[in-house]
Amino acid sequence: MQRLRDCKLSAGWTISCSPESIVISAISKPSIEVGDKLSLEIYGVQNSAFTYVEALSVAETSSGDFNITVRCVSGVRLTPTLEPARWKVQGTKAILSLEAVSSEAAVTDVSAGGIGLLTREPFAVGTKLDIEVITERSFMLSGTVRHCRPTNTENTFIVGMQVEPIGRISMASWRQMIDPLKKAKPAA
Repeated sequence: MQRLRDCKLSAGWTISCSPESIVISAISKPSIEVGDKLSLEIYGVQNSAFTYVEALSVAETSSGDFNITVRCVSGVRLTPTLEPARWKVQGTKAILSLEAVSSEAAVTDVSAGGIGLLTREPFAVGTKLDIEVITERSFMLSGTVRHCRPTNTENTFIVGMQVEPIGRISMASWRQMIDPLKKAKPAA
């Protein structure tokens, strides 16, 4: 989403869509106010949808996320999806290592070749990191930062990385993590 008056970006997951409204969940407080006019792009598996919307409400949920309810104020344009499908992940931690320094992150989403993380540290685009994904069978990834932006919560950042498993066992564990998600509906 992009606020039209100042081009401020916000991101989230589409959690419901009806002819009357669209509800988007964000992991940090968005800089969106009731009445704001936004451009909205929703990524799907085969198509992406683009429209202009008006914010109807912004509310914190019991889990600490924020739900933004919007209504369309223009027609919807469908285009072929250019980004790979992503799946929302909750409750999975990761350890990021850069040389001898490690920091903890929360995994927010995964795709076939990428991972989204919520971190306390900013990372420059192009930075190469080792990522230990903490699951039942923890595994290692090698990743390159593709984007990093601050959230509206102090000292937290959304980091998107292109990743590759390190070794055969990590490849099997990575597939074991994402293959079940592929059968589920991707996040928008």
